[in-house]
Amino acid sequence: MMTLEKSIKNEASQNSARSQALSMTSLNTPDQAEITSEIALSICKHDQTGLLVLQEELLRAVDTYEQALGKLIIKLESNLKQSPEGYLRINQKGNSCDYYYYKTTKQRPGQYLSFRANQKLIHDICQKSYEQKLLPSVKTALHSLQKLSSHLRIIDADSAYDKLAAARKPLVSSYFLSDHDYVFYWKIAHQAVHSFREADAVYLTDNNERVRSKSEVIIANLFASLGVPYCYEPIVTIGRVDYRPDFIVLNVRTRKEYYWEHLGMLDDSNYVDHSFRKIAIYEKNGLIPGENLILSFESASAPLDILLLKQLIQKFCL
Repeated sequence: MMTLEKSIKNEASQNSARSQALSMTSLNTPDQAEITSEIALSICKHDQTGLLVLQEELLRAVDTYEQALGKLIIKLESNLKQSPEGYLRINQKGNSCDYYYYKTTKQRPGQYLSFRANQKLIHDICQKSYEQKLLPSVKTALHSLQKLSSHLRIIDADSAYDKLAAARKPLVSSYFLSDHDYVFYWKIAHQAVHSFREADAVYLTDNNERVRSKSEVIIANLFASLGVPYCYEPIVTIGRVDYRPDFIVLNVRTRKEYYWEHLGMLDDSNYVDHSFRKIAIYEKNGLIPGENLILSFESASAPLDILLLKQLIQKFCL
């Protein structure tokens, strides 16, 4: 069985390789300085690559369902081969039943069976009758599913755009951005200006970004090493108040974004109170922990858990 560590490394390796390939084959991405965050956000919202993800999930589900039906057919056919001969007639009299066994359809009269002495035989014959009725239904379902599968129309996202004339391509906004281009615009859409006090300690990530704590350096470096796009302290406006979650991260494959808050001073009661009130505001405005908000924690007695961070990244971001 693949360990979590190996699984994360495989995902990160695939993300890295895909990003490198896309960076070499990407469209002519404009200069970042020429694009406002509003334009970049509009371009990201125009993207429909999520449809391709749904398409992949649908095909996988169909394939899984076909396999399950095929296995069920094999099981039913095997069971029926091993079932006892004959059939059962049941006469219900009030709260009790009489059971009559017929080895063939021509046998008359039926053999009376005591339920207490013949419980297994009665059960096996009733089960056979049920499975005889179920088998044709399952076969019909499998045939219909195979027919549907063969006629599913697959969106060929690349060819529709590639077939356009060269002069026409610049005039068209593709519904399916490459991962490279989507990340490019996504980062512009969520870029923010950060201010630090002169007395603040200087913490730099591997990407030479300044953050506010050693733990945020660790978290940001994990994102970078695993190929997860992120922006530091994006602005989230709720009512008339601007909030700044620690990070916003992007699952490139699904195009879903998550806000990430790290609560790193849980020994400080004032900090805890402020943080919980902030998370309550988030929840009331659609940022729900475990759905689109990820939380990590630490205190003096419970330091930052790197393995847990990797598990969260694996679950939501890869």
